[in-house]
Order: sequence, then structure tokens, then C-alpha cells
Amino acid sequence: MKKFLTMLCMLTCLLGLTACGGENALSGFDQTNAECAKVISTTLLLPYLSQFADDEVADQYLAEYNKEETEYMAESDLSYLASMYGLLQVIGSNSIKVDGSAFLSGITSFNSAFDSIGELQEIGEAKAEVSGSEIIVTVPVTGSLQNAEAEFIFSNDIFLTMEAAALNPNASMGDKMAKAALNTLMGMGTVFAVLILISLIISAMGFIPKLQNKLKKKAEKTEEKENRPAAVEETAAAVVEEEELSDDLELVAVIAAAIAASEGAASADGFVVRSIRKARR
Repeated sequence: MKKFLTMLCMLTCLLGLTACGGENALSGFDQTNAECAKVISTTLLLPYLSQFADDEVADQYLAEYNKEETEYMAESDLSYLASMYGLLQVIGSNSIKVDGSAFLSGITSFNSAFDSIGELQEIGEAKAEVSGSEIIVTVPVTGSLQNAEAEFIFSNDIFLTMEAAALNPNASMGDKMAKAALNTLMGMGTVFAVLILISLIISAMGFIPKLQNKLKKKAEKTEEKENRPAAVEETAAAVVEEEELSDDLELVAVIAAAIAASEGAASADGFVVRSIRKARR
């Protein structure tokens, strides 16, 4: 029973590996296109674009020709070279197709890259990767000053149109170390900045209750100031009323005394003042 289960597990694993390999396998059409793209890249495009290492040639070409003219000239030249080398029969096409804008960008990329890599000394083995509707070809290049990697992108169809071209110098060990150090400093700086921000927030938490108490006292003082004028006005009104009343009593006493004197009375207790009128003259 154990042997049977072991054999069953092994068979299941083998079937799973076979299924995985089948998913990653390329169709005959994709394999053919990938091989043709590698041949076009290494035999035609890379040598043809390398002539633009000369700044004068590149500047003149970019200044004189637009997208349509570049596309026509590049296709004519590459197709002629392919027919001379017998590559049209190999790739199964009547001409080499390129995108004019992509070719102009490729000229700029190759021209700037050769300033870093120096003279072209050796072209390595190309690798092709099929990614959906695109085929990406990478070709290692050895230069007199620095190595680089040429990259070409083709349409994965019967035309195999070149849609992009670039020459990318490889980073030197010094550049890699500098980049690693810069990334380290940026990471550490970010961590320290976050820690400082957190510490500031925690420190600010202690000031919040004090700020609340201060605002509360300020609000109480404002309310007290707003209520104070009303009380003062009430007190002032009471004082004025009391003063007016005392003035009236004094006036009545004076008038009563004057009347008593004119009547010959000893006191003014028996007199009552009912009204006071101003005499007309």
C-alpha cells in the first residue's frame, strides 16, 4: 500500500511539472519570431545604429530627416543589407520594418551611450523574450571603456516591426556602490525623520492640557468682562435714583420752611406740599 501511494505521488508531481512546462513553452510562431528578432538585432540593427557614435553624423541625420523620411531610409538600407547577407530568406520576409520615431530615439540613445562605452569591440550572444504582443531582445556589448547592453523591441507579428531601440551602459562598481550608499542614506534619513516627527508629536501631547486650561481661563475672563458692564449700569442707576430722591426731599424741606416763615408758624410740621409749579413772569 505504501509503495502504491509513493508511486501515485511521484506520478502526480511529474504530471504537474509537465503541465507547468507546457504553460511556459512557446508556440512555433513565437519561437520563429524570436529567432528572427535576434538575427535582425545582432546582424543589422546593432551595426547600423553604431555608425551614429559619431556626433557629427548623428546630429546631421537628426536635423535633416523627420519620422517618415527616417522610416523610409532605414527600411530601405536595412532591407538592402539583409538581401546582401541572404537574411530575407532566413527571416522569411521581403523587407525589414522599423518605426520612424523609435529609430530616431535609438539614434539619440546610441550616440549618447558611445560617449561612455568608447569603441565597439565585441557583440555578445543575443537573448529574446516573448512578452505577449512584443519580443524583447537584449544583446551584451563590449566597449573599450565600458560594457553595455543593447535592447530592441519588436512587434510579435508577421511584420516584426522594430518599435524601440536603446543602448544602455552598464553601471560600474563605483556607480553601484554610490547608488547603494545613496539608497542607504535615504532609507536611514527617512527613518530618523519619522522618529523625530513621532517624538515631536509625543512631546506636543503634554502641551495640549495646558493649552486647553489656558483657553478655558481666557473664555471665563471674556465672559466676566461681558457681564461686568450690566452690573455697573444697574449700580449707577440706583445711585442716580437715590441722589434724585434726596435732592427732592431737600427741596421740599426748604419750601416748607419758607412757607412757615411767611405764615409766622413756629415749624412746618403741619404743612403738606402737594405740588411744585414754576412761577410765570
